[in-house]
Amino acid sequence: MKSQKHYAALRRGLFLLTILMALHINLLAQSTLPTPAKALLSNNLNTTPSSDFLMPYFDQIEYWHETNPDSAFQLLHFVAQKISSKSPPFEQAVLQFWKARLTYKSDPNGILEEALAQAMISASSFTVQKQFFWAVRANNLVVSILLAQNKIDKAGARLKQTIESAKSLQPELPKVSSLWGDVYTTRAVYFEYRRADRQTVVKNLHRSLFYYQKAGDSKGIANLYLNLANYSINPASALNYRKKAITYYQRINYDLGLRNAYLDIGQAYQKKYHEEGQEHDFRLALQALKRTQLYLPEQKKNDCEIDNTLGEMYHEKALYQPLFQRKKLLLDTADHYYQLAFYAAKKEGNFEILRSNVKNRSAICVLQGNCQELSEEIAEAYQQFGKQQTKALTGAYLSLNGFEKQQIQTNARQKQRIMLLVSGLVVLVLLGLFGGWSQLNYIRNLKKSAELKMEALRAQMNPHFISNTLNAIDSLVNHQRNSEASRYIIQFARLSRMMLQHSRQPTIALSEELQFLRYFLSLEKLRLGDKLTYEIMLDPQLNPTELAVPPMILQPFVENSIWHGIQKKQTPGTCIISIKKLNETSLECLVEDDGIGRKKSKELDEKSVFEHRSLGLSITEERLSALHKLKGSALSIEDLYDAAGNASGTRVVVQLPLLPYRDELTPDHS
Repeated sequence: MKSQKHYAALRRGLFLLTILMALHINLLAQSTLPTPAKALLSNNLNTTPSSDFLMPYFDQIEYWHETNPDSAFQLLHFVAQKISSKSPPFEQAVLQFWKARLTYKSDPNGILEEALAQAMISASSFTVQKQFFWAVRANNLVVSILLAQNKIDKAGARLKQTIESAKSLQPELPKVSSLWGDVYTTRAVYFEYRRADRQTVVKNLHRSLFYYQKAGDSKGIANLYLNLANYSINPASALNYRKKAITYYQRINYDLGLRNAYLDIGQAYQKKYHEEGQEHDFRLALQALKRTQLYLPEQKKNDCEIDNTLGEMYHEKALYQPLFQRKKLLLDTADHYYQLAFYAAKKEGNFEILRSNVKNRSAICVLQGNCQELSEEIAEAYQQFGKQQTKALTGAYLSLNGFEKQQIQTNARQKQRIMLLVSGLVVLVLLGLFGGWSQLNYIRNLKKSAELKMEALRAQMNPHFISNTLNAIDSLVNHQRNSEASRYIIQFARLSRMMLQHSRQPTIALSEELQFLRYFLSLEKLRLGDKLTYEIMLDPQLNPTELAVPPMILQPFVENSIWHGIQKKQTPGTCIISIKKLNETSLECLVEDDGIGRKKSKELDEKSVFEHRSLGLSITEERLSALHKLKGSALSIEDLYDAAGNASGTRVVVQLPLLPYRDELTPDHS
C-alpha cells in the first residue's frame, strides 16, 4: 500500500515536470525561431485552427526537419498546442507523423517506442481517411523504425503493406515517383538487414535512383549516389559516386548533404590511410573533413562525428611517429578534436560517439599521464546524459498517453500494454535518478572547475590554424629540414601559449596582437624562406600598448594572404600589414599582398574536389559582423589589378573602434 502511494506521487511529480517542459518549449517557440516563423506565430497566435492556418506550418517543418531540427521541433510543439481532438483527422494524423519523424531522426540512443507508436497511429489514420500518399510515407517510416529496432520480420511484413498501398497512387506525379524512390531505398536497407547479397541491395538502390531521376528529385538522387558509394567495391567508383552527389547537392545548396558527402570522402581516405599508411591519403582525408565544417548550420559550431574522426586521424598518426616532440604535438591535436567531439556529443546526446570518444581520450591521457581532468568531465557528461534520457522518456510518456486516448475507443487491451510500458519507463527513470543522486553534489563541485579548465581551448584554439601548422612541420621534416622544424615547433608553442592567455579576454593590447602577428609571420618565413617577405607598419601617432583590439582579429587575413595568394605564386611575394589612425574614433588595419588574387586561387582550388576556405577567416568575419552592430567596425576586401588588367593581389581593410586598453591585472596607481 505504501509503495502504491509512492508510485502515485512519483507519477504526479513526473506529470507536473512534463507540463513545465511544455510551457518552456512554448516560450522557446516564440523566442528562438527564425524571424519568418516568429512573424507567422505572432500573426496567428490566437487563430482558430484550420487547414489554411496549420498546413503552412507543416510545410515549414518539412523544410526544416533535416537542416534545422531544433526549429522544426519548436514549431511542431506550437502546432501541437493548436490541434485538439476536434481538429480535422487529417491534421491530427500529419501531426503524429511529424512527431514520429522528428523523434526518430533526433534520437541516436535507441528510445524509439515513442516514434514507433506515433508513426503507427498516423499510418492507421491516413489509411482510414484514404489518404494513401501519406499512408505510404507513414508506413515507410514505420519500416525504418522497426529495422532500427532490429525487428526484421515485422519490418518485412509492413514493407509489403507499404508497397501494396503505393501501387494505388498515380505514378506519373513527381511526388509519387519520389515516394517510390524512398520506398525502394528502404527496401534496400531491409535486404541489408536480411544479409542479402550485395547485388540484391544494389539492384534496389538503382531502382530507387530511377524513380528519383524520373521525379527530378536532386536531393533524392544525391542521397542515392552516397548509398551506392557505400556499396561500391572499387574505391575510384565510390569517389566518383560521391562527387556526383556533391554536384547535385550544390545545385540545391543543400549543406547537410554536402557535409555528409565530404565526411564520407574523408572517412574513406582515413580508412585507406589506416590500411596503407600513405601520407597522401592522410592529407586528402584531412582536406575533406575540413571541408565538412564549412557546411555546418550557423547555430552548430561543432559536429561530434566530424571532430571525433579528426581526433582519430591525428591519434593514429601520432602512434607511428618516432620523434617525441612531434608525437606529443599530434597527440595534443588529437586530444583537442576529441574534446570538441566530447562536448558536442554531450550536447547532442549522442551516446555512441561519447562512448567511442571516452575510450580514445582515455588512451591519450594514459600516454600523457594526466587522467584526473578527464575523469571529472566524464562524470559530468554521463550525469547530463542521464538527464537527457529522462527528458526523452518523459516525452515518450506524453506521446504514449495521447496514443492511449486515441486507442481507448477501439482497443482497451492495447491501452493496458502501453500503460505498462510507460510505467516501466517511469520506474527506470526514477531508479536512474535515485542511483545518480548520491553523486550529484560531487559533480556540481567539479562542473565549474572542469568548465573553466576547458573554456580556453574551446574558445580560441583554431583547428584550421593547428592543421596548417602541422602540415608545415610535416613538410619540413619530410624535406630533412629538422633544425628548421624544431624552431618551427618552438615558435608554434609560443603562439599556442599566447592563444591560451588571450582566450578569455574580449580585447587585448594592440602591441600583443602585433607580437602575435610577428610570431606567426616568422613561422611562415621559416616555412617559405625567400619566397616570402613581410612588413608591419604602425602609425607613429599610435601607442600600441594603450589601444585595445579583439584577439587574433588580423591573423586569419594574414594567413589567407600567404596560403592562398603568395604561396601559389611562381615568384616571391610580399605581405604588408599597416595600422593607422583613421579618425578620432576608428583604427584602419590593412593587410595587402601581391599574390595571385582570389579569382585565380579559386580556379586552382576548383581543379580538385577539395575547394578550400579558411575557417579562421569565416569566424573572424562573423566576429566583425557582431562588432559592427555594436561599435561600428567594418570589413572590405578588394581585388588588385595591374595596368594590363591582370590580378596583382588582394587588399583587406578592417576598421576597428579606437578604444583604450586597460590591463585588469595591473593596479591603477593614478
